[in-house]
Amino acid sequence: MNSPASSPLSAPVGTRATWRGMTFMIISTFCAAGMVAIVRYLSSSLHPFEVALFRIFFGLIALMPLLLRHGVGPLKTKRYGIHAIRGICSSLTVTLSFWALAIAPLAKVMAINFGAPLFATVIAIVVLGEMFRLRRAVALAVGFSGMILILRPGIADIELGVWIALLASIAWAGEMTVIKILVRTETSLQTTLYMTLTATPVIFLFALPVWQWPTLSELGWLAVIGALGSLAHLCFAQAFKESDMTAVLPLKYLQLVWVAGVGFIGFGEVPDIWTWMGAALIVAGAGYFALRER
Repeated sequence: MNSPASSPLSAPVGTRATWRGMTFMIISTFCAAGMVAIVRYLSSSLHPFEVALFRIFFGLIALMPLLLRHGVGPLKTKRYGIHAIRGICSSLTVTLSFWALAIAPLAKVMAINFGAPLFATVIAIVVLGEMFRLRRAVALAVGFSGMILILRPGIADIELGVWIALLASIAWAGEMTVIKILVRTETSLQTTLYMTLTATPVIFLFALPVWQWPTLSELGWLAVIGALGSLAHLCFAQAFKESDMTAVLPLKYLQLVWVAGVGFIGFGEVPDIWTWMGAALIVAGAGYFALRER
């Protein structure tokens, strides 16, 4: 449900590069929406914690060729504790997100997920001591207003899945904060490897009490989830390499449209007007913040 940090600073300039970047971003959103659809489909027969475990497990398998190629070099680090914290945050993000997708309206979960950068801003100010600028205040006010519209506390009953989605968004915000600390000294390969290695046993503990062996058909779908998730991350990163962040980032929010379509066509879910209005404010706040803070 979540994407890796990438730097647009070296993105080439030009119309062709821009179109390539936009194409990769659109593919990324399609892959992510497809993964969401399969997660919801499998959750009718498998517990979402088990689905989350296989998502991480197949991601670990995908990284094995890198370990074979580079050896144990990428595993050398002096920041084991920070990597462990990142792994715990990542495991919470995945398990809570998949749980929310299994029991709550897809569009509502996705809209709340897009609020993670807002929570990350608050954590960065409180934990890392970053400055609380006026632009940040405006972005936070707009984004959190969107969340209030979706949740409408005291007016509408808040489903369990929505609360879980909110916790998943906060966990992802915590993970983004830890990533910001790690990238000062660690490579992207190091952070990715340690995230997978540390998150896998944690999610296994979540999945163990609800474990059941998947059928061959379910195992195939679980492999597709892993492939789509990895492809979504790769295309997201490639989009920033091909083009400037300002050109491709707005397309990321097409993912909300695709997920809403999947919810309507596949599961008969019709997002209410409050979800759309709240999502628009969350996207505006998070998008403005991302573009200003890049």
